[in-house]
Amino acid sequence: TPPTIDLVGTENGGYTKSEVSTRNPSENPIYIFASNDDGEFEYKLGEKLKDAGKYQLVVVDEAGNQTVYEFTIVYSFNGATIALFGALLAVVVILIIFLVKNKVGYYKNKTEITEIEETTEEIDSIEKK
Repeated sequence: TPPTIDLVGTENGGYTKSEVSTRNPSENPIYIFASNDDGEFEYKLGEKLKDAGKYQLVVVDEAGNQTVYEFTIVYSFNGATIALFGALLAVVVILIIFLVKNKVGYYKNKTEITEIEETTEEIDSIEKK
């Protein structure tokens, strides 16, 4: 009898946007050989798979019987993604604050410029007389 595992978060041949883990529904010992778009990697039963990509898990029992499970994680938020998003958000907020601060300063200086233009016009009109 070929060995089986339960995929938690997707089904064999499925697609998901969330993490996937595994569990062994039987007491029989099994071995799992895992690979994804980056190649083979070490995987232990129950570990969470979080990164986007195509995965293949080959489950082998002590008799050499095997079952292949394949699934795709379309996209998932992992710690690195959340940190990158947070850093990008911080940069955008700082940029907005900088722009608002400079715009407020521009309007303060606009009053001064208007006063200088009015004074210049007064001087010009006096010179014409």
